[in-house]
Amino acid sequence: MKFGKQAAVLGLTTAMLLSAVPPVLADKAAPASDSVSSAPAASNPGTPAAEAPSDVKISKERAIELAPTFVTIPSDYKLQGISYNSRQYPNGSGAWSINYEKRQQDRYFGNISITIDAETGSLLSYYSYENDPSSPEAFPPKLDWSAAKASAEQVLGRLAPDLKGQVVYSDDYEKTSKPPLNGQIRYTVKYDREVNDVRYAQNFIQITLDGNGKLVGFERRWDTALLSFDDLSGLLTQEQAEAAMKQKLSSELSYLYLNPMGGGSAKPMLGYLLKTPMLDAKTGKLINEAGKEVTSPTTYETLTDKPLAAMPAGGRNLTKEQAVAAAAAIIQLPKGAELTDASYYEDHSDMGISSWNLSWKLPGSTERDSDYYRASIHSQTGELLNFSHDGTMMLAKLAMASGEAGKSPASIDPKDATAKAVDYVKTILPHYSDQLAIDPEWLASQASADPGGMLSIPFKRLVNGIPSDSESIQVTVAASGEIAGYWGNLRRIDVPKPGKTIDAKQATELLLAQYTLELRYYVPVDYRFYYEDNSKKARQAKPYYVLVPKQPDQFVFVDAATGEFRKRDTGAITVPGRPAATDLAGHWAQQELQLMIDYGAIDVKDGKVSPDQAITRGEMIKMLVIARNGGDYMPFLGDRMASFKDVAASSPYFSYVEQAVDANLIDKSENTFRPEDHMTRDDLAVLLVRALGYNKLAEHDSLFNLKAADAAAIKNKGQAAILLELGIMTTSDGRFQPAQEVSRAQAATTFYRYLEQRAMLRDVPIGM
Repeated sequence: MKFGKQAAVLGLTTAMLLSAVPPVLADKAAPASDSVSSAPAASNPGTPAAEAPSDVKISKERAIELAPTFVTIPSDYKLQGISYNSRQYPNGSGAWSINYEKRQQDRYFGNISITIDAETGSLLSYYSYENDPSSPEAFPPKLDWSAAKASAEQVLGRLAPDLKGQVVYSDDYEKTSKPPLNGQIRYTVKYDREVNDVRYAQNFIQITLDGNGKLVGFERRWDTALLSFDDLSGLLTQEQAEAAMKQKLSSELSYLYLNPMGGGSAKPMLGYLLKTPMLDAKTGKLINEAGKEVTSPTTYETLTDKPLAAMPAGGRNLTKEQAVAAAAAIIQLPKGAELTDASYYEDHSDMGISSWNLSWKLPGSTERDSDYYRASIHSQTGELLNFSHDGTMMLAKLAMASGEAGKSPASIDPKDATAKAVDYVKTILPHYSDQLAIDPEWLASQASADPGGMLSIPFKRLVNGIPSDSESIQVTVAASGEIAGYWGNLRRIDVPKPGKTIDAKQATELLLAQYTLELRYYVPVDYRFYYEDNSKKARQAKPYYVLVPKQPDQFVFVDAATGEFRKRDTGAITVPGRPAATDLAGHWAQQELQLMIDYGAIDVKDGKVSPDQAITRGEMIKMLVIARNGGDYMPFLGDRMASFKDVAASSPYFSYVEQAVDANLIDKSENTFRPEDHMTRDDLAVLLVRALGYNKLAEHDSLFNLKAADAAAIKNKGQAAILLELGIMTTSDGRFQPAQEVSRAQAATTFYRYLEQRAMLRDVPIGM
C-alpha cells in the first residue's frame, strides 16, 4: 500500500540511507589498524613488500593471480601497488586492494582498482576510470536502462554466482535516472540482499556500466561476520503500520534558508519538514537509525531560559592585534604559542561575516611533528567563529591516551563530553545560550562510550522557539577532556516572527504522500563497529517499516503559510513528481521535448508544454545552459551584479544568462538581453555555433559553401553554413528562413542534434 496518490519527493532521510547507497569506489574499507602495503611496483609484481598475517588464506601473490580472472586488465595497465586491510567493512575479514595504471611517457590514461577478500578470494570491488580523449563515449548511448539491466544480470551471474539467488533488483537508481545529455552516462544497477522475502538493503551487489555497455564498477557489500535475521512472527500488518505511522509521525516547523533563483541573499521562510524514522515492525515504536526510540516532532531543550549575556555590539573593526588578543583570551593559548599566520577575510554572501583567520605553532613543533591552534574571530564583534587544535602531535596525544602504542584511541564517555561541550558553549556564546539546544536524537544514539578518540557534539539553534534548519554548531571533545575544536554557522540576520500557519497534521499528510512504506530488515548503525575487530561480533537484523521516497532526487518542503510544495534549495513553488505534458503524445518532437522537460529546460504550465509555441530568448538560454551542463545544476551566484539591466537577480533566467555570459555564449556589449523576445533561426545559429566553439571561425564566411536559396538574407552566413553542414539545422524547400521564429519543438530537436554532434566533434588533444 502507498500513502496517498501523489507522485514523489523529499529530502535526504533515514529511508534514503536504507534504500540508497554511495557511488562505487575502489576500496571503501572502514578505518582499521594492522594495514600493510607494498611499495608501487609498476611492472614487477614480485617487488619485496610487507606481508599479511600468516593465517590469511589468500596470499598477496594469489590475489594478483585472481584479479584478471574477474575483469579484463589490458596489457598496457601495469601493477602500481597492493595493500592489505585486516578489517574490510562490513565483512570483518581481511582484503587485498590492488591498483593498476596506464601511463605513457608520463601521461596518465586511466586506472583500475580491485579489492579481493583475503579469506574467500571473492571480488569485493572493482573500479575503472579511463582518461583517453581518443575513445569518447557514444551519444546517444548504445544502452538504455532496459539493456543495462539485462547486461548487469549477466555480470551478476559471472562475478557473484554464489549470491545471485539471494538478491532482488532495487530500483533506487532507476527512479532518479534521466535520459543522458552527453556520453558520460553511467547505469548503476543495484541488487539488495533478500531474506525471508524481506529486503536487507545494507547488503547489496552494485554493478555500474557505461553507455557503451562496458563494466566500469562493481561492489559486493555483504556481511560475512556473525549476522542473524530476526523471525517475522508477530509483525504489524501493512495497514496497522500505516495507521501507526500516521498517528505517531508529525511534520516539524522550521526556519529554512532559501537561495533565490541564482542570486541575492538567502531568505528565511517557515516550512514544514518531515523526519522519517523507522517503525519497529513488532512494537510499533518510532526508531532512529541508531536503533533508539524517538518522539515526533522532536522536542528541544535550550541550554538556558534566558541569555547569559547581551549580544555583543558590532562595528568594532578589530585590528590584527586586537583579534589575536581576543582569540587568546577565548581559547586560552598554551604558553609559548607562536603566531604564524594572520589574514583578514570579508564574506559578501548572505552570511555577511568579516573575520581574522589566525594560526599558532605550539612549542615543540617540528617540520615532521606539527602542533597547531587555528581560530577565526569575527572582526566586528570579537566572537569566536571556529577553532581547532590539530596536527600530528595532537594525534600522538590521543594515541598515548589509549595507554598502549598501536591501539585505538581511548574511549570517550558521551555524558562527560556533553557536559564539557555545554560548559564551553556557555562560555564562548553566552548571548546565544537561550537559543541553542543539543540535538536530542544525537543524545539518544550515544548511549555508550565512543572509541574514536574525539567526539563532536552537535547543537541546534532555535529562533522564536522554532529550530533553524541550517544553523548549528559543533564542539569536539578529545579523550583527554580537551576541547579540540569548535565550528559554527550562526547567521547574524533578522528573522521574521511566525505568522499564521497551516496545521501540522495537514502538512504531515501532504509530506507522507510522497513516500511508500516498506518492510525491511535493518541493523542499527553503531559507529564503534568501525574501530573494533568484528570478525566474531554477532549482529542481528530486525524487521522495520521504512519510509522510502518515491522520488529521492526531489527535495521539497511544505510552505507553512500556504500549504504549497516548494523546492528546498530555491523556495520556488513546485508540484512533486515528474512533470507530464498532456499535449505531447504523438507529436513529431515528443522524444526531444520530453528530454528537455525531464531536465527542467522547458517548463510545463497547466499540464501543457505548448510544443508549437515560439520559444523566447530566455527559455533558449536556459535550455542551452542546462544542455551544456549535462543537467539542471544551477549555481548560487550570491550578490553578483547583473550583466543586463533587463535580467535582474530576481529573474528566473538570471543564473542561466550569467552562466552564458561567463561561457561567452552571449555578446555582453549590449545593455539589454530581451529575455521575453522570440528567438529567430538566425539568432539560434549564432548561439549554437558559439556553444560548439566555432564562432570566430564562422566569422570568415568566405570559407564556407552556404547551401541555401535565401543565402543573401542570412546575416550570419558562416554560422548557418556550419550548422547546415553538420545537420544540426536544416532547410525547408532549400531555404534557411533566418527571420523565422523558432518553436519549442524545433528548439528541442535542434538541441538534441547539437548534443549528438558535440560528442563527435571533440578533438583529441595534440600529442595524444
